[in-house]
Amino acid sequence: MTKTVAIIGGGVIGGGWLARFLLNGWNINLFDPDPEAERKVNEVLVNARHALPMLYDVALPAEGALNIFDTLQKAVQNADWIQESVPERLDIKHKVMAEIQTHCRADAIIGSSTSGFKPSELQEKSDNKGQIFVTHPFNPVYLLPLIELVPSPENAPADIERAKDLLTSVGVRMESLVRGLLLNLNTTADDVYRMHSQMEGVKLLGHNHLKSHMRRHTQHPIQAVVPE
Repeated sequence: MTKTVAIIGGGVIGGGWLARFLLNGWNINLFDPDPEAERKVNEVLVNARHALPMLYDVALPAEGALNIFDTLQKAVQNADWIQESVPERLDIKHKVMAEIQTHCRADAIIGSSTSGFKPSELQEKSDNKGQIFVTHPFNPVYLLPLIELVPSPENAPADIERAKDLLTSVGVRMESLVRGLLLNLNTTADDVYRMHSQMEGVKLLGHNHLKSHMRRHTQHPIQAVVPE
């Protein structure tokens, strides 16, 4: 059965998540009050449809369906995974998390793209703390298959494993769980720039060099740090 992800916030990060899930066969429920959200995510999808298949030696699955909703409630109510990518203000995230949890399934996983808050901070006002994780991506999300999955003691081991399995299904590699949003990947800003530029058609790296470079980094162990 095709799975569904709700994307809450369709900016640069949310749009990148949307593209990664959609191009790996998931149905998308997008909610973003920005009237330009549809245009913005479609621009991201143009780049992603060009770039992502170049990293694979086999065809990607058929794309899922992209649905855009006018309320958060409609977007989350049937979702297996909910990815929050709203502005980096804790009060805003608490408000959005509360609304998500009011309307989503009890077994849905909620990931936050935050780069600055710990899962315990996101969970503070929640009655179902174990549903919320930090899932911090690298940008562009559709191109770099590197995710920091950060739990707290409130997250059950079974839910951690389920989160890992779902992320792996969209091409993300994880070797361990980390705390504090720190990775040791030997990937520099110049590496990312060159990889992305090549994928957008600027011939800075050869295609085979790029694919082997990406595979090397997706298989590199993440430094293990005890979860919060």
